[in-house]
This record gives sequence, C-alpha cells and structure tokens, in this order.
Amino acid sequence: MAHEPDDLPVFPNFLQMPSVVSVRVWRLIRLGGLVVAAVIVVSLFVRPDGALFAFWRLIVPLVPLLLIFAPGLWRNVCPLATVNQLPRRWGRTRALASPAWLQEYGYVIAISGFIIIAVNRKVVFNTNGPALGVLLIVIFSAAFVGGRTLKGKSGWCSSMCPILPVQRIYGQTPFVRVPNTHCDPCVGCTKNCYDFNPTVAYVADMYDEERRWSGHRRWFVGAFAGFVLAFFVVPAYPQVSVGELYLRTALYVLVGVALFVTLDVFLKGSPNLLPPVFGASALAIFYWYSAPLSASALEQVFGRSFGVIVWPVRVGVGAVGLVWVYRSIRTEHRFLEEALAGSLPVRVDISVTSKLRRATESGRIEVAFVPGD
Repeated sequence: MAHEPDDLPVFPNFLQMPSVVSVRVWRLIRLGGLVVAAVIVVSLFVRPDGALFAFWRLIVPLVPLLLIFAPGLWRNVCPLATVNQLPRRWGRTRALASPAWLQEYGYVIAISGFIIIAVNRKVVFNTNGPALGVLLIVIFSAAFVGGRTLKGKSGWCSSMCPILPVQRIYGQTPFVRVPNTHCDPCVGCTKNCYDFNPTVAYVADMYDEERRWSGHRRWFVGAFAGFVLAFFVVPAYPQVSVGELYLRTALYVLVGVALFVTLDVFLKGSPNLLPPVFGASALAIFYWYSAPLSASALEQVFGRSFGVIVWPVRVGVGAVGLVWVYRSIRTEHRFLEEALAGSLPVRVDISVTSKLRRATESGRIEVAFVPGD
C-alpha cells in the first residue's frame, strides 16, 4: 500500500508513490495467488461443484469492489499478471515492441473476450467445471505467451486481457492508490499506461486525439451497463435457446450504446462526464442483483441467514458509486487545469522514438510544441 506525503504532484506516477510494502512481500503474495489459482483450476476438474461455487459465488462478486477501491492492488496481485510477467523475471522474454495491429485493436480483442466469456457463463461456464478449467488454462497460457513475446505488459495485461476494459473504467479514480511493483524498469510499452500513472490514464484515453483509441473505450462503457443488466434479467440456457440468449443480450447492449451516444450528443458534456455515470450505473446494477445471491452463498457456507446484508450492500454500493462519479469528474477538471498549465508531460508515440534517436545522432532534430499536447 502507499503512504502518500503532502508534496506529491497532482497526478503522481508509480515511481513517485512511496510504498510501505516491499517487493519481496508482493512476490510472496503473488505466489500465494498462483497457488490459489492452481487449486481452483485443479478443483474444477476433480470437484467441479465446489470449485464453481467458490469461483462464481464467493470470489468474482468481490472483484468489482476491489477494482473501484484499490485497482492498483488488483494489478499487483492478479495471477494472470503474475504469469504474464514470469518470462520477464526469468530473463526469457523476447521483449518485442507491440505490433501496430495490437496497439490499435488490442482493446477490441479485450472487449470481445470479456463479452464472449461473460455471456457464455449462462450457457456453459456457470455449470460445467471442466469447461471453465479449460478456459482458465487457455487464458493463463495466452498471458504467458504474451509475456514471453512482447515487452512489459503489452502482451496481455495492457492489451488483450478480458478484465482490462472493466479495470480501465473503475480504476480511473482509485480511493486507495497502490503503486505498481511489476514494471522495474518501466519500458514504455503502452500508451496512457495505467500502471505508470493510475489517476490520469483513463482521462487521457478520453481526450486522446486518435478517435479509435477513445472510441473503443467509450463504446464499451456505454455498452457495459446494458450488458450487466442483461446478464441478470435474460434467462440462462436452457430456459431459452442459445440464439435467443445472444440476441436478447445484444439488444440490451445496443440500447445502452444508443443511450450513451444520444446523451453524449445532446448534453454536450466533457469527454469524461458520461463514462463515470454509466460505470457507476453498471456497478449499482451488478450489486443490486448479486447482493441476494451473495447472501445466499454465505448462508450455504456458514449455515445462518445473511439476508440482512442485502439492502445495506445495495445502498452502500450506490453511495460509493455517487462519490466515485464526483471524484472522477473532479479528476477530469484537475487534468484540464494541469494540461492548460503545461505541467503534463508531452507524449511521444513509441513508433517515433527510433526516428528521434537517428535525428539526434545526426544533429538534425527540430521539435515544435503545439496546443493540445
């Protein structure tokens, strides 16, 4: 965790955030996370009912709250991130630069992965332990191969991870800032990297001049609330056919996107006005429906009723969401103040660095600073 002195800059990067937890302790925690992940995967094959219950009913419902309160903690201990960084720690990564297609469409791959996996929970992954086990093995393998091939976290965590789009939404205004301890040293593998500067990364995405870069992220946050609602209200297979499940879910997603676009056009607000509102709405919807399910799960574990927690959880999450929206909008205002004051760093795309190096070596270099960074 971080103990933050009063003289920190407005948007401190991870090198400027002192930590009270040593890297060695973080590595022990990651090792424990890998052991837990391995136990779950094995249990999905040998004791699927218990493993499915623990994974979907006890672990997954806690993740959104962790992402909104201390996303940096998740980024540090996520078993997928640990596996992704193993080749780097072992000195066995090729450390290639991320290809252009992955830089442009990695987020689309992540969005697609999230939606495909989440909607198919209601077809197979909620009830079939071996199928979920195979899925997790494939995902962990992909994370390892990405770390073996590409530099930094560009091969998985910051490009294709299905959890990434949700992390980006809720990580933009962390209540507790936990500095990144994976990237030593930082190799500049990703634009607007969350691990480098968590409190400004998502706002920078919203103000990015490349329309596709910001557009992919805005599309997902518009779709997310509708998707979460569809997950809880559209019946699962075999209550409805797989085709009907997909079509009804797509309808909710399209309505969410249409509402986002309509409000975005007619409200004429700032780029990061609607994303926190839609993100908080998705959070409230998720816990409105999952709170009774979590109470039932705890009752199964402890043998006593936990119905009393349902409404406190619903109201508490709604209040947290409202505070988070306010903090996110305030962060955007501070971002603009810093940008106008000229204190935010100038961004240089990775593809430009080789040209700058050659120009510097030849003595022929000319830099022009223009408005808007």
